[in-house]
Amino acid sequence: MILLQEAGKTVTFDVQSLYPGNPPWYEKLFVFYLAFMLIVLLARAQQLAWNLARLRRLQREGRSASSRFRAIWLTANAHADSLRRFSVLTLVLVLADFCMAAAHTVALVATQKVEGAYWVSIDTAQQLRLSAFGLLVCAALYAGSFFFHGRLVRRELSFAKESSEGVAEAKSPAEPTD
Repeated sequence: MILLQEAGKTVTFDVQSLYPGNPPWYEKLFVFYLAFMLIVLLARAQQLAWNLARLRRLQREGRSASSRFRAIWLTANAHADSLRRFSVLTLVLVLADFCMAAAHTVALVATQKVEGAYWVSIDTAQQLRLSAFGLLVCAALYAGSFFFHGRLVRRELSFAKESSEGVAEAKSPAEPTD
């Protein structure tokens, strides 16, 4: 409790009333999930960067590495798609967490364990902070998926173009020399 004295008046302000206790279990679990998704994003980004470098090396080898190129490309594409699916899952969990927290706030007001719009606005602000962080993680996952998928498509098109040029050169008859 903080006491403020101003012009002979004493005003009390209870800091504990701002934070009504520990966050619910689902918010703790959601924070753990978001931290885990950030680690997954970093690990997948590292794997995808490594696979793109391997694809570049295989592209230099030409048609002889076509089957290995395709296998690595499919693996990398699955990793990029998993980032997109994780972003959708994160968005759904952000909405579910916000709805559960809002229902908890409404239940506290309905049972009159807390009073007034003041506490509701503070609780809602805390919920929005966590939801905003979840949306940032969701956007990072989707941006990573979009970035790496674009790189993979360009690498595949480049490989297909080089392979088709190599086949056309191999099939063209040798021109007679004078």
